[in-house]
Amino acid sequence: MILTPELRSQILAAIDEHPDRALVLPDHAYDHDGYVAVHVQGLQWMLHRWLYEQLIGPLGGRRIYNTSGVKGNVNPYLFSLSRQPVKSRAVANRDKRKCPHGHRYTSANTLVFSDGKRRCRRCRYGKRLSA
Repeated sequence: MILTPELRSQILAAIDEHPDRALVLPDHAYDHDGYVAVHVQGLQWMLHRWLYEQLIGPLGGRRIYNTSGVKGNVNPYLFSLSRQPVKSRAVANRDKRKCPHGHRYTSANTLVFSDGKRRCRRCRYGKRLSA
């Protein structure tokens, strides 16, 4: 959905009028996961995250949680912010020291592919040895 200036002003007016009430859009606005995806200046955002950043402040990679108890709420004043930034999957995997079978990621035992992914050399070549 494209966040037109008219739609944006309607949503912001509804939030300004009742900042303590949940704001739910018509059913057709939500995707199969229950979120509203909008396009703002060529970028796709989840509406509740975009509204939070516009009205409250930057998220800094943190998650926000709907605390209103109303499914589909997009009013950012009824969300709480996680304390710690969420690690991206790439950062989380980079921090791992062993493969899923327990072999250490050492320079001798690690294959690094062109996409940056690591693989355990022992597992890749069928040498399932203990760590």
